Amino acid sequence: MKIKSILSKRASNDKVYSDLIYEWEDDYSDALNAPIVSHCKAIDRLQNAFYMIATKMHLDTCLQKLDKLFMRNDEKILVFTLYPKTYYSSYSSSNKIPFIIDFDYGVDLNTFYKVYRNCELVIISSRVAYEYLLSKSCPLNIKHVPLSIKSSLTINRLDIKDRKYDIFIARQNPVLMDYLKQYEVKHPEVHYIVRKWEDGDLYSGNAYYSNKEGRLGEFSDRNAYFGLLANSKVAFYSTTGSDTPNTRFMNHVTPALLEYLTAGCQIMIRWYDTPDSDFFSLPSYFENAKSYEVFERLLNEYLTTEINPFDKCDDFLNKYGFNSQFKIFQVAINN
Repeated sequence: MKIKSILSKRASNDKVYSDLIYEWEDDYSDALNAPIVSHCKAIDRLQNAFYMIATKMHLDTCLQKLDKLFMRNDEKILVFTLYPKTYYSSYSSSNKIPFIIDFDYGVDLNTFYKVYRNCELVIISSRVAYEYLLSKSCPLNIKHVPLSIKSSLTINRLDIKDRKYDIFIARQNPVLMDYLKQYEVKHPEVHYIVRKWEDGDLYSGNAYYSNKEGRLGEFSDRNAYFGLLANSKVAFYSTTGSDTPNTRFMNHVTPALLEYLTAGCQIMIRWYDTPDSDFFSLPSYFENAKSYEVFERLLNEYLTTEINPFDKCDDFLNKYGFNSQFKIFQVAINN
């Protein structure tokens, strides 16, 4: 297969979470020498409305047959899709290769199979989701290609001893947050910052609060976000489904881990063993905070000794950065 272009939503979607997707698109565009194409908001909405109406009128099967008959060829368009589509559209036609970013147990598999049945290849970013689909005898041609981080990203890493904040917290794992409360009783001097979605605007009101200074501001801009990270000694991280009451989520490794390592943070991590944790060799790089005692010992070590984490960070990024992941992608599209 040849990738002739990348279809992006950058002209119609400026949500905070999309910045990371657009960085991946830029990398793949450069590596594939494929242009990025994006429709304005009006055209995007018009197309979505057309396909939604067609689905409600039960015309989607007819559209798929026509698509398979006239549109299938060896030149493909790569489409990064945040979550599987629930109706057939131009994003799942036979000339597209969907790159599914997020997947969970809530996805209706019969709908998923139907929507993407014309696609000659569907890429699944999560190893957990990929193996889950294989266990369900998925009829689609699926391949696992993990997510990465922008290859050209450079950050002015501060020495650990010069960083202002002790702990950076974005996604709040309930167990790690409980451990932090216990730790703060013993160590009231600990200085941490926590992300909060303000005004109920998920992924948009991206503000950070300090336990010492109150609201620091909104850090939705990527440069501002990485500046905050690079000024933090330790970053809390957990796989997405860890310790959450909602059993819908899969325990897959997210790009946030790569962001924290890019900034040179020590990682306070909690995970459950899954195909994703195995793929990323988490036990080889990190100690799992399975108990408060482990948590306290690690945090004391990270905050009181001037350990240089950069070598370990760079080793992980070299192994799981864009160049290595792109090789996996090349194998996927050529087989």
